[in-house]
Amino acid sequence: MDAAEKLAEAARVGNIDVLYELLCSDQFLLERFEQVQFIDTPLHIAASEGCTHFAIEIMSLKPSFCGRLNTNGFSPLDLALRNGHRETVSRLVQFNPDLIRVQGKERITPLHYVAETDDIEFLAEFLLACPASIEDLTIRDETAVHIAVKNSNERAFKVLLGWLQRTENLDILDWKDETGNTVLHIAASTNQPQVVRRLIKRVYTLNEVNAEGLTAFDIALRLPMDSSREVKKVLQKAGVCRSSLLPSVCSKAQFFSSKEYMSQKIVKLHAFLHKGLSEDTRNVLLVVAVLIATASYQAVLSPPGGLYSNDNGKLQGGLSNGQVQMPTNYLNLFLIFNSLAFALSVGMMVLFIQESLGGALLDLALLFLMLSYFISMFSISGNTETGLMSAGGALAIISSLFLFFLIIMPKMWVDAPGMMLLDCLTRRETVSDRMQYRLVAKKYSSLVGHKCKGIHCNDNIGILHNLAFFSE
Repeated sequence: MDAAEKLAEAARVGNIDVLYELLCSDQFLLERFEQVQFIDTPLHIAASEGCTHFAIEIMSLKPSFCGRLNTNGFSPLDLALRNGHRETVSRLVQFNPDLIRVQGKERITPLHYVAETDDIEFLAEFLLACPASIEDLTIRDETAVHIAVKNSNERAFKVLLGWLQRTENLDILDWKDETGNTVLHIAASTNQPQVVRRLIKRVYTLNEVNAEGLTAFDIALRLPMDSSREVKKVLQKAGVCRSSLLPSVCSKAQFFSSKEYMSQKIVKLHAFLHKGLSEDTRNVLLVVAVLIATASYQAVLSPPGGLYSNDNGKLQGGLSNGQVQMPTNYLNLFLIFNSLAFALSVGMMVLFIQESLGGALLDLALLFLMLSYFISMFSISGNTETGLMSAGGALAIISSLFLFFLIIMPKMWVDAPGMMLLDCLTRRETVSDRMQYRLVAKKYSSLVGHKCKGIHCNDNIGILHNLAFFSE
């Protein structure tokens, strides 16, 4: 029996002492396993036999063995998982969480496997240990969610959906497989009304079409009438319609040949503000915006010319205590321009800081700040008709800008209805903005070092939500 055979036998029984005896006689024994592309390394053998301690010892000596595949296309973690050695699986993942992302035969990862077998305990453990593994795709461009739904594993689907929701990665539900099917398409084709009911509340694009140009409702219509009534009812109630009722989507050639509309320019601007600027530049702009907001707010509290004050509280020249002494014409211009400066600076703060719970709380604080600004503005304008009109005009301007920065612009960024609304406003019959989203996503994903999985396999709006708000 040569040294390689002795090592294989030691791996099967988990004899660490024999391992080091063999290494004493041949220091390059483990190195020779790296000369063969596909082979059962000692780590593969130990993992398949459930020899946990021996496997960890080999991993410490040769970390490169972790990602190696044998002739059957399995990694060491695959073998431990498929042979039911749960303790070995947990220890290997604890030692090296990246093992969860090793793609074996058909690019299937351990996460895909546990989603297929409905092993919800390991599914949750893998997601917590390696969150990025949810982005891995098989050779059929399937995510773990695709696989769970395709195999009617509702328990695994619930775990995945709960994790996606808690980590703000629901855009993955809109990713497509090689045939253009989203998870909603698959749930409809497999007649799973409970899964469909959960999905319609969380996917970004309900009326997404697959490679055949079919929506989830089109697919449900192909199912037997008696067994698919509930699925059809749920889809129809949620607003999922036939593809024939949807606006036509322009081709890539038509998109590049067409004029770049204002809505697409806004998309690029928003992307640039989020990911195109360096961190230092963003911080400088944020400081400048804060200073402008502070100065404009202080200007309302202490306007040019000051406020009228009379200890006797009597009117003089039509002025009352606390009312601005500035002439009416100048007051109108002052309120409008000062409100513009305040609204734009607050809007910039909203754009730069809206990527977390802290950003949401800041938005709320800024809203209260603007309300107090309105109160101060009405207070100094007096009760005259002209003063109220000027304050009202400034109020309309600042409200419109704040709504644009806080609600409309972020909605355009992540949601198809916002873009479709702009399409209607610009009297366009086709929806081509999705390609603009994908182009912008590809450009700015490289700036942050995040590989945007949606570029090659997902024609959806949701990928930009992932790019902008998913933690790198």
